[in-house]
Amino acid sequence: MEDVALLVDALDEAAGPPRRALYAVFDGHGGRDCADWVSQRLPGLVRHELDNNATAGASANSKAGGSSSTAATVKEALRRSFALCDTELLRACDDEKWCDGCCAVTALLELDAAPPRGCVANLRDSPLLLLEHGLLVEIYCYV
Repeated sequence: MEDVALLVDALDEAAGPPRRALYAVFDGHGGRDCADWVSQRLPGLVRHELDNNATAGASANSKAGGSSSTAATVKEALRRSFALCDTELLRACDDEKWCDGCCAVTALLELDAAPPRGCVANLRDSPLLLLEHGLLVEIYCYV
């Protein structure tokens, strides 16, 4: 099997209750080297980009009295994480002589938002459908 699942119930490094969770499936194409590599690297990149966006957004939003974690900042953090991961993966493929690849579908949950919200990102041919009690649930944030 070339698929790799990722379950990170507490993406935060800070003590206390988790504020964010990250779940993903990486669909390996032609092997699972890339899927394994991305599953290990992407969470750290997402954590770093979210922290950077929150820090940059906090100063701007504190002046306006707003929240530092908006849908736009989360989407941008996911975009940047995917782009950085892709760049690093291409370098690793060259170094390791890998000839496979992977697609991805991720769900980032913001557990401390009221109400909790999620942002879904996919790369290539891996869509995500969210079902609740057998019914399709609308996804509000899709990268």
